[in-house]
Amino acid sequence: MLGSILYLLTNQYGLLVRVRQLLLSKRKEIHAFIRKTVADKYGKEVADNLTILYGGSCNAKNAASLFANPDVDGGLIGGAALVADDFITIIQSMK
Repeated sequence: MLGSILYLLTNQYGLLVRVRQLLLSKRKEIHAFIRKTVADKYGKEVADNLTILYGGSCNAKNAASLFANPDVDGGLIGGAALVADDFITIIQSMK
């Protein structure tokens, strides 16, 4: 049985897809596929409580479109967090 907290991290260099850049639609498909696969195997409740983080290049310019996807629950922010205004934009796009 899965624990009550399960985090998955995806990125454009991961095992699921090995290409340098994915179109936003592919990112959406991958995250939806992960959630559906978990739902099929462990049930809807587990899938609904699953946190899927995007670990690719998240920045102030693409954060809003990434986080608009209902299957993306957050992201790992790297260098974009070093510029305060960019980081604030990323945080605000999560609302």
